[in-house]
Amino acid sequence: MLFIAGFKKCFIVFTVAIASLLSVALSANAQAPSIASVPVTAATYNDNYTYDIETSYSGTESLEILLSSGTLPAGLILTDNLDGTAQLSGIVTTEAGSSFPIELTVRETGGSLLSGAQPFTISVAKASATINLSDLTQVYNGTSRSATASTTPAGLTVEITYDGSLTPPTNADEYDIIATVIDDNYEGNENASFTINKATPVITWSAPSSISYGTALSATELDATASIAGTFTYTPANGTILNAGVNQTLSVDFVPTDINNYNQVNGTTVQITVNKATPVIT
Repeated sequence: MLFIAGFKKCFIVFTVAIASLLSVALSANAQAPSIASVPVTAATYNDNYTYDIETSYSGTESLEILLSSGTLPAGLILTDNLDGTAQLSGIVTTEAGSSFPIELTVRETGGSLLSGAQPFTISVAKASATINLSDLTQVYNGTSRSATASTTPAGLTVEITYDGSLTPPTNADEYDIIATVIDDNYEGNENASFTINKATPVITWSAPSSISYGTALSATELDATASIAGTFTYTPANGTILNAGVNQTLSVDFVPTDINNYNQVNGTTVQITVNKATPVIT
């Protein structure tokens, strides 16, 4: 009986030892966990960023996923789902142009504490802005004329060039404009055509007083004025003697000196009455 009892005791000790050795061997040969998903390296200012993290692991231990190196862009949060997955997400509020080298690590929470790391860099790009251009058609007035730009989001600085120049034009013409957002965190541009139309001079001409037949037309009747310098051409011309009659038409055409910026004005009219003359009896 003593022999049998001793044998059982030795067998139990031997079995425990074998099991312990097998456990150590299995742990030594177990595959370390790794992050299998492809990292999202591009982020945009003031926009949603999402990286769904997945792991590869053949063991039985629980896993945790953590930030093991570096600093996350402002606005991002790493959430461990405690099931071998995690999510890095949020709205990026760090200024565009910044880069963040980080390292995520997945590791066992027990056993041999095997782990795997994934280093990568998140780069923050500028967000897109929209430019709305207005006041694209204007009229020459002798001063520089410029388009109006507004942005979404509101309040961004916009630089506008006119045929490549930053100086707003003055003369009547058509210009190609390029509007560009100037901002640390936003980018955007818009092209358009900007037109300054010729101005139309104001012609003033009051109806002349009646004249008697035989009186030649002169500067007294042909006295139109314009808001700018130019040349008047009257029909009938200066020196013409009209027949007697009521409401006869006088017409004038005006050609501005500055024909590049002002329109010609044709056909301004007034009416004149020519009374019959009274013969002189001697």
